[in-house]
Amino acid sequence: MSHKKNIKITEDKDQAGTDNFQKSSLIKLLRLFSGNEMKEFEKFVYSPFHNNRSEVVRYFEILKKYYPDFTIKELTKEFIFSRLYPTSEYRDDVMRRLSSNLLKLGEEFAAYTNFRNDKYRYEKSILDFFRSKGADKFFLRQYEKIKSQIEEQTFRDTEYYYRSGELDELFRTFMMKYDPNYRKVSFKTQIDLQWKYVLSSMMRLYGFAEYEKYFHNKNYELKFKDVLLNLAEDSGFLNSKTVEIYYLLLKLYEGSQTGGDIRKLIETIDDLSECFEKSELFQFYIHLFNYINICKLKSDKDFSSEEFEIARKMSENDLLLHNGKIDPGWFRGIFSKAVNAEELEFAGEFIEKFKNVVDGAESESVVNHVYANLEIQKKNYESALKYLEKAAYLHLNDKWSVKNMYLTIYYELNDYEGFINTSDSIKHLIKESGQWSDNMIIPIRNFLNISARLLRKKLGEEEISLDEIKHRTLNSNVRARKWLLKKIEELEKMQPTV
Repeated sequence: MSHKKNIKITEDKDQAGTDNFQKSSLIKLLRLFSGNEMKEFEKFVYSPFHNNRSEVVRYFEILKKYYPDFTIKELTKEFIFSRLYPTSEYRDDVMRRLSSNLLKLGEEFAAYTNFRNDKYRYEKSILDFFRSKGADKFFLRQYEKIKSQIEEQTFRDTEYYYRSGELDELFRTFMMKYDPNYRKVSFKTQIDLQWKYVLSSMMRLYGFAEYEKYFHNKNYELKFKDVLLNLAEDSGFLNSKTVEIYYLLLKLYEGSQTGGDIRKLIETIDDLSECFEKSELFQFYIHLFNYINICKLKSDKDFSSEEFEIARKMSENDLLLHNGKIDPGWFRGIFSKAVNAEELEFAGEFIEKFKNVVDGAESESVVNHVYANLEIQKKNYESALKYLEKAAYLHLNDKWSVKNMYLTIYYELNDYEGFINTSDSIKHLIKESGQWSDNMIIPIRNFLNISARLLRKKLGEEEISLDEIKHRTLNSNVRARKWLLKKIEELEKMQPTV
């Protein structure tokens, strides 16, 4: 019996309970196409090779006039049907069939476009065709072409090892009819490539699993971790920088908790950045961020400069945009790293550079969120509150981030009631959600308790000494330790000297 949860995605409905055409799967798909893609899709629809239904062509001709927004009020199934069949009574089954056929064409076009853009997969498909037809001369010529393309590239990442091994397998099996005793070919090269691919891939996954175990209580059995590390080390990393970097990243999780190892890795990755695809570089930097997040909860060390250095490298290497958009989490995250490192000039420039390409339905909230944060750094707290009023989220991590900013503002404005109400709201949010492990919850609770006592001390309502608050801050697993210590230092300077 399967225990997998069924995920059902339904079409949006309008107030009358009928299908809202402008929110249909077809319209959503067409909105995804860029201007150039829409022009290419038009050729695709008109091509008899892909589509032999004239009514689908006419259907597309009407729809394309409303691209890219498709939000004109008259754009309904009934309106389109009347344009297609002006003398006929409306039939919903006809519209459903037309939409289904055009949707399938759109999906085929998307697959075709993606396939053509993947040069290796495209060329390999030609190679597979020649092999299936027994066209040996064509096969060998195509094999040499792909082999040259792979070797000419500077990348020597995980994908390189996978594709090189796959190509070697095809060539070796092809040569069996000419060399059945493997006198001219062998498994040696493929074994070497496969090990490099397996070691780098598995160590990458084990690193992510270590992070998820710590923060989200996920039960991963990583019994082969030491085996992987020993294999990588004993083999001299198979003379592969990719394997070596994933080895060093996985070793980080053993807990040295020093900035030196992290900085060395940042420099190593940066020196070799041209050897890796952007997707691989992205994986490296995520591992570094993940490990630092663990370190920040387990020690009193300040990693803000290391985090900013990683953030800056990601921006410089153009790793933040995907299809011209930036993920809202990364937009907030990179900005926050700059602010924490007191790199406000970079933070401000970062907002202006990316604010118009933030992805998702909550993009406006995200932009207001970071503007609020910037105003807090400038001590414009009333202005920050106005921005935060426009930032509403659904996800727990996002809600916590906004509420934490409210806490900062209320502390600075000496608004104890607002501070306590927000603190209670955070506690209820965590309890009701159940998404975080104790490794996340305990540092947050410690932060709420320490910051509340610090505010009471600031307002003259707490008899506890600053030394005691400082001791607890330094010796507890607590969020925002750097901020707390800064606030303690400010109060120490305000105390009268004896």
